[in-house]
Amino acid sequence: MTNRWLWTLGWSVWVWSGLAYAGEVAFVHKSSDGFSLAGKLAYPTGITDANAARVVILIHGSGPQGMDSDLSAASAGKPNCFFCDIRDGLVKKQFVVLRYNKRSFEINQLAAKDKNYVKGPAFKAFMENPLKYFVDDARGLVQWAQNKMPKAKIYLAGFSQGTYIALQVAEQEKAVAGVALTGFYASTLETISHEQIIHRPLHWFRSVDKNNDGLLDPSELMQAGAVGLSLAAQGPALDADGDGKISFMEIQGGNYINMLKFQRMLRANTLQELRYPRVDQILERLKIPVIFFQGMWDNQTLAYHALSIRILAQYIWKKNNFRFFFFPKLGHILDKRDRFDDLVYRRIEASALEKLGSEMAALFK
Repeated sequence: MTNRWLWTLGWSVWVWSGLAYAGEVAFVHKSSDGFSLAGKLAYPTGITDANAARVVILIHGSGPQGMDSDLSAASAGKPNCFFCDIRDGLVKKQFVVLRYNKRSFEINQLAAKDKNYVKGPAFKAFMENPLKYFVDDARGLVQWAQNKMPKAKIYLAGFSQGTYIALQVAEQEKAVAGVALTGFYASTLETISHEQIIHRPLHWFRSVDKNNDGLLDPSELMQAGAVGLSLAAQGPALDADGDGKISFMEIQGGNYINMLKFQRMLRANTLQELRYPRVDQILERLKIPVIFFQGMWDNQTLAYHALSIRILAQYIWKKNNFRFFFFPKLGHILDKRDRFDDLVYRRIEASALEKLGSEMAALFK
């Protein structure tokens, strides 16, 4: 796999506590198929390509995400530049940080500029197997970083779907010296989606069912906020037995319609995943350091996945190269949540960001 690159824009300088430190350099990376991915490299003060000792590549979660991993739209409109926060925390710990636009993000931009782009061979090839391109793009950036900073050890930090991609890359690229995983999952994306769409509402249902009779009556729905009002409006369609109340199973009947909408995409993704080893198989083989950072109130990639790997690693695989950190009442990106079924993102908790940076710095040497 060969890679080409070119530098653009130049330097920007940040200020922290009144002290200037080296900023970011923007670049455009040419993947193995010639596709362009914009990215940025952030350098701690005094660190250059020649003397860099550690570089970490940030790998996105699902969806067409840019290098900022901007979650503001899911954060009640409040600014939430997730990868900017991660960058700041890791640069502070003397990591060079590489972040880049996910291919699907770049493709969306190209399609917005040229409606005919979606008719072309590049778009069609991507749509046939997007997972392959996500893995290959990350592999290419590992090779590129290794060539650019020859003395540096290369680390990966994967988030949500990025945990899956990071482990596939670590399996294939021997230059990867360690992996950090936040929002890890070990099942297929189809299983995760089923859990989110079908099973996650049970926690909400239990909190609204004040008399614990397994049914939501009109008064309970009216006191349950926007979701309750929406369900009350859908009552005639959902209330299959005509008792004037909505059971959890009746809610699930409506939820499953949403699951069916995504079946084609999810099944296609499962076929792509079958071409790769399972992440538990990779983890059993990996000898490099692996760190798990998991919110216990993560309702997207639930904590039991990481908890299961912890048991396997300690008692079955007998591995000592793993570290596990679990955060009570923090969500998918280690953000504070009001309760488990809270779906509003917030910025990563400051103490969790400090923990993430400190533990990565301690293990990734």
